[in-house]
Amino acid sequence: MDLFGIKARKERKAADAAFKAKQEELRFAKIKSEYQILKDRVGKESQESYDNARKKLTTENEICPKCKSKNVNDRIQRLQGSFSGSVSGHSSLFGGSMYGHSSGSIDTNEVNNCNDCGHQWKKYHMSYSDYTSLIEMYFSRLNYRMEEYHKAKTATVDKNDLDEKYTSDKEKQDALLSAFVDSFQLKSIKEVFAGVSIEAVQEIAKKEIYASKYGDRFEDFMEHWDEYFLMNFLGLKHIEI
Repeated sequence: MDLFGIKARKERKAADAAFKAKQEELRFAKIKSEYQILKDRVGKESQESYDNARKKLTTENEICPKCKSKNVNDRIQRLQGSFSGSVSGHSSLFGGSMYGHSSGSIDTNEVNNCNDCGHQWKKYHMSYSDYTSLIEMYFSRLNYRMEEYHKAKTATVDKNDLDEKYTSDKEKQDALLSAFVDSFQLKSIKEVFAGVSIEAVQEIAKKEIYASKYGDRFEDFMEHWDEYFLMNFLGLKHIEI
């Protein structure tokens, strides 16, 4: 018999705790799956960048651009370098001291040499966008766009500026927001974050970029955090469980 309802309250409390734990478990699973979507998307772009760079490497270094021969080898054309330095000190009847420093570098100028026509051209070194640089770029763009959105919606007319072309704050804000919506950067981050929830974007930023590598940069990222921007300009939604 539970005269004071103590047992019932404990059972409700335990049920609420279990429900919240289950909701958090589902929330985490959802964020994890969205994180994988983002990683796959950026990873695919990185792989395409690598494949294109690899293809260009073959074209640039293994085929003579003049006669199209594939009879090509490597050659060091010359040594290039530069040096700088200084010497200073003092002397007297009882002795003295001298000290100084020098610095410099020598680089080799590698070229491709065609054995058939003798043509030489600068060796191409492969460069591509890896996953880390791409994911950082997209979060940096997102951060920059939120900051620019904040500036646009709070812009005011400077009546003391001879170059000011707007007559009212609203006119200026509308013009800046219109240009903002049509920007290429906004379209690119909209594509890469499509299908990722607002909560997942925040958690992924904390883990992938701003907390793990740059420490307090996550605070900078959150300074202009704007859910209205994320929903209305990127089409993101809150997580659904």
